[in-house]
Amino acid sequence: MKKLSVILGLAISSFLLFAAFFTPISTEIELGISGKKEKFKAFLSNFDEIQLPYEINQDDFQKALEIREEDYGAIYKSDKRIGKEFKTFVPGIEARFSRSGPSVYLYEAVLASTNTNATVLYSIYHPYHQFPQYMLVTYDSTGKILEETVFADRNYNTIHLGSIDKKKNIVIKSYAVAVDEIQNYEAKIPETALKLKEVVTLK
Repeated sequence: MKKLSVILGLAISSFLLFAAFFTPISTEIELGISGKKEKFKAFLSNFDEIQLPYEINQDDFQKALEIREEDYGAIYKSDKRIGKEFKTFVPGIEARFSRSGPSVYLYEAVLASTNTNATVLYSIYHPYHQFPQYMLVTYDSTGKILEETVFADRNYNTIHLGSIDKKKNIVIKSYAVAVDEIQNYEAKIPETALKLKEVVTLK
Protein backbone atom coordinates (compact mmCIF):
# COMPACT_ATOMS: atom_id res chain seq x y z
CA MET A 1 0.00 0.00 0.00
CA LYS A 2 2.87 2.31 0.91
CA LYS A 3 4.51 1.50 -2.46
CA LEU A 4 1.30 2.43 -4.30
CA SER A 5 1.14 5.78 -2.49
CA VAL A 6 4.74 6.55 -3.47
CA ILE A 7 4.03 5.72 -7.15
CA LEU A 8 0.86 7.85 -7.10
CA GLY A 9 2.78 10.74 -5.52
CA LEU A 10 5.50 10.53 -8.15
CA ALA A 11 2.89 10.48 -10.95
CA ILE A 12 1.16 13.60 -9.60
CA SER A 13 4.49 15.38 -9.15
CA SER A 14 5.52 14.52 -12.71
CA PHE A 15 2.22 15.83 -14.08
CA LEU A 16 2.53 19.10 -12.16
CA LEU A 17 6.12 19.50 -13.33
CA PHE A 18 5.07 18.86 -16.96
CA ALA A 19 2.21 21.37 -16.69
CA ALA A 20 4.46 24.01 -15.13
CA PHE A 21 7.05 23.75 -17.91
CA PHE A 22 4.96 23.15 -21.02
CA THR A 23 1.76 25.18 -20.57
CA PRO A 24 3.49 28.61 -20.76
CA ILE A 25 5.47 27.49 -23.81
CA SER A 26 2.29 26.38 -25.56
CA THR A 27 0.60 29.68 -24.71
CA GLU A 28 3.63 31.61 -25.93
CA ILE A 29 3.58 29.74 -29.24
CA GLU A 30 -0.12 30.45 -29.66
CA LEU A 31 0.41 34.15 -28.94
CA GLY A 32 3.27 34.19 -31.43
CA ILE A 33 1.17 32.61 -34.17
CA SER A 34 -1.72 34.96 -33.41
CA GLY A 35 0.61 37.96 -33.66
CA LYS A 36 2.00 36.76 -37.00
CA LYS A 37 -1.50 36.30 -38.37
CA GLU A 38 -2.52 39.81 -37.32
CA LYS A 39 0.57 41.34 -38.90
CA PHE A 40 -0.03 39.36 -42.09
CA LYS A 41 -3.63 40.61 -42.20
CA ALA A 42 -2.31 44.16 -41.94
CA PHE A 43 0.02 43.43 -44.85
CA LEU A 44 -2.82 42.04 -47.00
CA SER A 45 -5.07 45.02 -46.24
CA ASN A 46 -2.80 47.23 -48.37
CA PHE A 47 -3.47 45.32 -51.59
CA ASP A 48 -6.33 46.24 -53.92
CA GLU A 49 -8.79 43.53 -54.90
CA ILE A 50 -7.83 42.20 -58.29
CA GLN A 51 -10.04 43.15 -61.23
CA LEU A 52 -10.43 40.18 -63.57
CA PRO A 53 -9.41 39.56 -66.26
CA TYR A 54 -5.94 40.85 -65.42
CA GLU A 55 -2.71 40.88 -67.39
CA ILE A 56 0.70 42.45 -67.67
CA ASN A 57 1.61 42.98 -71.31
CA GLN A 58 4.19 44.95 -73.26
CA ASP A 59 2.12 48.14 -73.06
CA ASP A 60 2.26 47.94 -69.26
CA PHE A 61 6.04 47.70 -69.40
CA GLN A 62 6.14 50.77 -71.64
CA LYS A 63 3.91 52.76 -69.24
CA ALA A 64 6.12 51.76 -66.31
CA LEU A 65 9.20 52.86 -68.23
CA GLU A 66 7.63 56.26 -68.99
CA ILE A 67 6.80 56.81 -65.31
CA ARG A 68 10.33 55.82 -64.33
CA GLU A 69 11.91 58.21 -66.84
CA GLU A 70 9.62 61.11 -65.91
CA ASP A 71 10.13 60.91 -62.16
CA TYR A 72 11.80 57.88 -60.59
CA GLY A 73 11.52 59.56 -57.21
CA ALA A 74 7.73 59.21 -57.44
CA ILE A 75 8.16 55.43 -57.18
CA TYR A 76 10.11 55.85 -53.92
CA LYS A 77 7.38 58.12 -52.55
CA SER A 78 4.44 56.07 -53.82
CA ASP A 79 1.67 55.33 -51.31
CA LYS A 80 1.70 51.80 -52.74
CA ARG A 81 5.25 51.20 -51.54
CA ILE A 82 5.65 48.20 -49.24
CA GLY A 83 7.30 49.34 -46.02
CA LYS A 84 10.16 47.69 -44.17
CA GLU A 85 7.79 46.65 -41.38
CA PHE A 86 6.59 43.92 -43.75
CA LYS A 87 9.99 42.63 -44.85
CA THR A 88 9.17 39.28 -43.16
CA PHE A 89 6.72 38.72 -46.03
CA VAL A 90 8.84 40.39 -48.72
CA PRO A 91 12.43 39.38 -47.86
CA GLY A 92 14.09 41.52 -50.57
CA ILE A 93 13.03 44.80 -48.96
CA GLU A 94 16.08 46.92 -48.05
CA ALA A 95 18.50 44.39 -49.55
CA ARG A 96 21.23 46.16 -51.51
CA PHE A 97 22.58 44.66 -54.71
CA SER A 98 24.39 47.75 -56.00
CA ARG A 99 25.49 51.25 -54.99
CA SER A 100 22.23 52.56 -56.46
CA GLY A 101 20.31 51.61 -53.34
CA PRO A 102 17.62 49.04 -52.55
CA SER A 103 14.85 47.99 -54.90
CA VAL A 104 11.35 49.42 -54.40
CA TYR A 105 8.42 47.05 -53.88
CA LEU A 106 4.86 48.13 -54.65
CA TYR A 107 1.51 46.57 -53.74
CA GLU A 108 -0.39 45.51 -56.87
CA ALA A 109 -3.34 43.21 -56.12
CA VAL A 110 -4.57 40.31 -53.99
CA LEU A 111 -5.73 37.40 -56.12
CA ALA A 112 -7.19 35.23 -53.36
CA SER A 113 -7.38 35.24 -49.56
CA THR A 114 -8.83 32.56 -47.25
CA ASN A 115 -8.36 31.50 -43.63
CA THR A 116 -5.51 29.21 -44.67
CA ASN A 117 -3.60 31.07 -47.40
CA ALA A 118 -3.41 34.08 -49.68
CA THR A 119 -1.98 34.86 -53.10
CA VAL A 120 -0.85 38.36 -54.05
CA LEU A 121 0.89 40.25 -56.82
CA TYR A 122 3.53 42.87 -56.12
CA SER A 123 5.97 44.69 -58.38
CA ILE A 124 9.69 45.30 -57.93
CA TYR A 125 11.53 48.32 -59.32
CA HIS A 126 15.24 47.60 -59.37
CA PRO A 127 17.52 50.65 -59.62
CA TYR A 128 19.70 48.87 -62.20
CA HIS A 129 16.84 47.63 -64.41
CA GLN A 130 14.55 49.71 -66.68
CA PHE A 131 11.46 47.53 -66.38
CA PRO A 132 9.65 46.37 -63.23
CA GLN A 133 9.31 42.73 -62.29
CA TYR A 134 5.94 41.34 -61.14
CA MET A 135 5.85 38.52 -58.59
CA LEU A 136 2.99 36.14 -57.80
CA VAL A 137 3.42 34.93 -54.21
CA THR A 138 1.37 32.48 -52.13
CA TYR A 139 1.53 32.51 -48.31
CA ASP A 140 0.05 30.48 -45.48
CA SER A 141 -2.14 32.17 -42.83
CA THR A 142 0.91 33.35 -40.83
CA GLY A 143 2.62 34.92 -43.85
CA LYS A 144 5.10 32.11 -44.52
CA ILE A 145 5.95 32.01 -48.23
CA LEU A 146 4.73 28.80 -49.85
CA GLU A 147 5.43 29.57 -53.49
CA GLU A 148 6.92 32.38 -55.60
CA THR A 149 6.48 32.74 -59.35
CA VAL A 150 7.67 35.42 -61.77
CA PHE A 151 4.36 36.64 -63.23
CA ALA A 152 5.84 39.19 -65.65
CA ASP A 153 9.33 40.43 -66.37
CA ARG A 154 11.41 41.84 -69.19
CA ASN A 155 15.17 41.72 -69.54
CA TYR A 156 17.68 41.80 -72.36
CA ASN A 157 16.88 38.46 -74.02
CA THR A 158 13.75 37.13 -72.28
CA ILE A 159 10.26 38.39 -71.56
CA HIS A 160 7.55 36.84 -69.36
CA LEU A 161 3.93 37.96 -69.78
CA GLY A 162 1.25 36.83 -67.32
CA SER A 163 -2.54 36.85 -67.51
CA ILE A 164 -5.43 35.77 -65.25
CA ASP A 165 -8.92 35.06 -66.59
CA LYS A 166 -12.24 35.51 -64.78
CA LYS A 167 -12.06 31.97 -63.40
CA LYS A 168 -8.62 32.75 -61.94
CA ASN A 169 -6.77 30.52 -64.38
CA ILE A 170 -3.22 31.86 -64.65
CA VAL A 171 -1.14 31.67 -67.83
CA ILE A 172 2.48 32.83 -67.97
CA LYS A 173 4.14 32.87 -71.38
CA SER A 174 7.91 33.08 -71.65
CA TYR A 175 9.57 34.27 -74.86
CA ALA A 176 13.15 34.36 -76.03
CA VAL A 177 13.96 37.72 -77.62
CA ALA A 178 15.85 37.77 -80.91
CA VAL A 179 18.10 40.65 -79.89
CA ASP A 180 19.51 41.16 -83.40
CA GLU A 181 16.02 42.17 -84.58
CA ILE A 182 15.71 44.99 -82.01
CA GLN A 183 16.99 48.46 -82.84
CA ASN A 184 15.83 50.19 -79.67
CA TYR A 185 15.95 48.09 -76.52
CA GLU A 186 13.57 50.37 -74.59
CA ALA A 187 10.87 50.23 -77.30
CA LYS A 188 8.12 47.65 -77.53
CA ILE A 189 9.51 44.37 -78.83
CA PRO A 190 8.16 43.51 -82.31
CA GLU A 191 6.19 40.26 -82.54
CA THR A 192 8.67 38.90 -85.08
CA ALA A 193 11.44 39.09 -82.45
CA LEU A 194 9.51 36.96 -79.91
CA LYS A 195 10.07 33.20 -79.89
CA LEU A 196 7.74 31.31 -77.52
CA LYS A 197 9.78 29.16 -75.12
CA GLU A 198 7.36 28.02 -72.42
CA VAL A 199 3.75 28.29 -71.27
CA VAL A 200 3.01 27.77 -67.56
CA THR A 201 -0.61 27.38 -66.40
CA LEU A 202 -1.64 27.66 -62.75
CA LYS A 203 -4.97 27.53 -60.90
